[in-house]
Amino acid sequence: MGQISGNFAMVGLKGNVGKIFVYRRYKGKLVVAKMPEFTKPASDKQKAHRNRFKEAGVYAKALKEGNSELYEKYEQIAKSRNLTTRNVILQDFLTAPRIEHINTSHYDGTVGSTISIEATDTVEVKSVTVKILKANDKLVEEGKAVKLEGKWTYSATATNTPVANSKVVVTAEDLPGNITERS
Repeated sequence: MGQISGNFAMVGLKGNVGKIFVYRRYKGKLVVAKMPEFTKPASDKQKAHRNRFKEAGVYAKALKEGNSELYEKYEQIAKSRNLTTRNVILQDFLTAPRIEHINTSHYDGTVGSTISIEATDTVEVKSVTVKILKANDKLVEEGKAVKLEGKWTYSATATNTPVANSKVVVTAEDLPGNITERS
């Protein structure tokens, strides 16, 4: 991949030239790459991914045009990562949050006992919801966890006895609305 620097005629250049090579920005630099070749028809999975990518582009455009506060947040993150704001927004839209760990060792079924959750995202986890279910899947309680010192903590609001065989289901949501669930 060739790089271009110091050529003022190339400022703002992007796209393909004669279907031979393509100019694009990568990590803040203008690069030249071979035009990609598509020899086979797209699979259903590829079509679905392309559609999701289009949705991500619409989301990025809507943020730029209408949600200046959130767009500014993405801009700051992009600068710190040496990426374009659009790339950070697309990455966030296309990547769901991850629930790394659910710690129930401090949950004993009493009101006020806690469950801690480690949830991460490419940008930010917006919210974490905890559901506690009996062994027969009957809902004991459900509520929002609170972020404290980088971890999400849920404090029980209902008594759950016996606690044995109960299930904890955690749902994490990021800024674009991607949702991940883990039990």
